[in-house]
Amino acid sequence: MADLSLIKFCISDDLDTLSVESAKSKVIENGGIIREDITNDLWYYVTNKSNANDAHFTKAKDLGVIFLDEQQFLKMLE
Repeated sequence: MADLSLIKFCISDDLDTLSVESAKSKVIENGGIIREDITNDLWYYVTNKSNANDAHFTKAKDLGVIFLDEQQFLKMLE
């Protein structure tokens, strides 16, 4: 299991195989923290969007948040 101690994640609702609640549970089970909004202390934004114009994507990009797609997120959890 991955150690995500105190790492902050925001999960989008566009994942292919995981529900948002399932992804959040995996983060919490591994010691991570869930954020509902994009904040300046966020580490990772999990989304399958590669170039979106929505507010979350733009704000995360502006703040330098690291983007993970669903496959990268699942690999991180291994």
